[in-house]
Amino acid sequence: MRAALENLQGLFKEKKIETTKYFAKLRKKTPKRLDVLMQDLHDDEFDKIDCLSCANCCKTSSPIFTSKDISRIYKSLRMRDQQFISTYLQRDEDDFMVLKEASCTFLDETDNTCFIYDGDQKRVVNIRIPTEKSLFS
Repeated sequence: MRAALENLQGLFKEKKIETTKYFAKLRKKTPKRLDVLMQDLHDDEFDKIDCLSCANCCKTSSPIFTSKDISRIYKSLRMRDQQFISTYLQRDEDDFMVLKEASCTFLDETDNTCFIYDGDQKRVVNIRIPTEKSLFS
């Protein structure tokens, strides 16, 4: 498993074009309950991985920040909302708020923990799949 984790970034780069095309195709033919299906697959995979031993997700991609996340984080950082947004976030091509840089600003690379989440380590690297509910919260 260790070798697979170490090779993950290389596999990510290798499969990025193929994955991008796959998700573009999925957007055109959205099956019913896609959000639920993807979240279940996501949860199953995260049950198999010790996120703190890897943190590759935090190093290569950004979670989607909901308004609730943004509010909680800017308050905990003692910043104004617009200051936090302009410093760390941008809208992606799907109109979601994501980090400006793929390597998460809040990742402590000495132990793969997160500066903005307490306790629930799974949430640290949980690249959330947007659901209809989360899109409007």
